[in-house]
Amino acid sequence: RFDGFMIDVINDISGLVGFDYRIRPTPDGRYGHKLPDSTWTGMIGDVIRGGADVAVGPLQITLEREKVVDFSKPVITSGTQLLVKRPELPYSDIKDLMNQDEVYVGVVRDTFQEKSVERMQSLSGFGLWDYVKRKNSFLDSYEEGITQVKNSDGKYALVVDQTDGAFITGKHCDVALFGELFNSINLAFACRKGSGICDKLSQGILSMRETGRIKLIYDKWFHSGVC
Repeated sequence: RFDGFMIDVINDISGLVGFDYRIRPTPDGRYGHKLPDSTWTGMIGDVIRGGADVAVGPLQITLEREKVVDFSKPVITSGTQLLVKRPELPYSDIKDLMNQDEVYVGVVRDTFQEKSVERMQSLSGFGLWDYVKRKNSFLDSYEEGITQVKNSDGKYALVVDQTDGAFITGKHCDVALFGELFNSINLAFACRKGSGICDKLSQGILSMRETGRIKLIYDKWFHSGVC
């Protein structure tokens, strides 16, 4: 029922360090962000409340999250990039894109990518966040954004995680990743604070790095598409 890069990784780790697990979906389908009342949504919220011992997904390690959960060693490094329609684009780079009023840039609400674009503007003055707000191009799901990109004739771009984008472009040959990475982030498993579970996961991750197993799994999911 469940598959994916992180599922394959934790399945291998379970054999290496010796534990059994059962996977269930997070009710709201989110990775997890902090609400104004200091509660958390998504996988992070499930782990905090004891509904799960481990959050199995490409979770970014942040200082805010580290206050409420433990993290394993990073599984992979990723970043934020734009997903666009192939083959011809009416712009040469992101700054050129923002000078063309007919082009929209979509951002999925309550995701790291939304925070990343907002934070990038506050740190560097790069105006993509203002551009997205002016266009009011916020979305409720990546599926909605991918559809917009595919039907856009080059006039819609979606902010995505690089690893998600690599998976999408391997399956959908009419879209591509565009431009440089906005940032570099470490992705890992999250565990109930003080449980010691992430220490065991980290042992497995380090072993898999040494043998090249993580790279093999990464290539299986992100470099073996039909495109």
